[in-house]
Amino acid sequence: MGTIHSRSSEALPNAEHGDIRISFPHWSVPSAWPTRLGFLNPYRVATTQGWHSVTFRGRWDTEGITRDFRSFVTYSKRDSSEEKPKWEEAAFVLNSQLIIALSEYASVCWTLEVWADSPEKAESELNRLKSLRP
Repeated sequence: MGTIHSRSSEALPNAEHGDIRISFPHWSVPSAWPTRLGFLNPYRVATTQGWHSVTFRGRWDTEGITRDFRSFVTYSKRDSSEEKPKWEEAAFVLNSQLIIALSEYASVCWTLEVWADSPEKAESELNRLKSLRP
């Protein structure tokens, strides 16, 4: 695997040939992480520090969400094989502390994930959005 070196630097994750080097203030942790990056790998931990998410799968008014948050879209993916392109994924950055991600889970089931700068804020926003469900 790797060794831990004392070092003062910014967090600069880098993946090359399956090796990931994560630098934290005062520490450098080289790791030969498995090629399938999971939830708790060093790269994900380093890039999501300070963020908290909560997820809910169910029936969502995706047309309403995409319409209401259209000005906040920073990423979207739609399937154009149908006459009217259908949303598959979208991310909405409402402000610097709140992000909403919507993705298709099954034909009538969607996953809505709320990212916020605190667990309480993420839970509160998810509960607000759940109260608007059809």
